[in-house]
Amino acid sequence: MANTAQSELLNHRLWNAYARPQAYVPLEGEHIYYFPQGHIEQLEGSMHYGLDQQLSTFCLPEKILCKVMNVELRVSL
Repeated sequence: MANTAQSELLNHRLWNAYARPQAYVPLEGEHIYYFPQGHIEQLEGSMHYGLDQQLSTFCLPEKILCKVMNVELRVSL
């Protein structure tokens, strides 16, 4: 069990060494704003659709207040 905790601490330190200061990672329990428009733009950019197709329009607020429930540090290679 101690090895797992040490490994997680090492991984956290390693992730922070590479990601910081460019990234801010909120803590569990913090309140943050989620901006759905950013995800919609990413989706539009990754979709392959013809000129006659468009994404549905969503009636979402500009920002949504959320509470951080869990934080996972990930890396894409």
